[in-house]
Amino acid sequence: MDTGRFALFLLGALLLSGLFSYFQQRAYTGVTRRLAQQFGGNSAHVLVSGRSKGILRGAVVVLVIDSIDQEVLAAEAMVGRSVLAKFRVRAELLGSARSVVERATGKSMKKAVQGCLEQAEIVRRKGTGTRSPSRPDPARPEPA
Repeated sequence: MDTGRFALFLLGALLLSGLFSYFQQRAYTGVTRRLAQQFGGNSAHVLVSGRSKGILRGAVVVLVIDSIDQEVLAAEAMVGRSVLAKFRVRAELLGSARSVVERATGKSMKKAVQGCLEQAEIVRRKGTGTRSPSRPDPARPEPA
């Protein structure tokens, strides 16, 4: 294979990868919109997502958590090695939010679920007015 054909092959592979990545991003947007519409009527429901990037595999997890009962009401995940991975419902993640990391299968999925729980904690803190001590409230200026 000469240099010109090889360059065209690489360009085609790059374009194809970009196209599949675009479809994955659209799938993520579709999942978050659908879950937001389905669970959006209750202010106690929190929609969070987490991701894990690895050398060979990655994961993106979207959870709906009831912040009062600490229950996972909906869970979908995209786990895989390629841009061909798709979101799938993950029934094993439904139930208590306190033990959801243990129920996750695989290292990348556990890390992504942990990211979801960290996001949910940030949302919970903002909802109760409790701020992290390391980050001052932006609405209040520092005392002089």
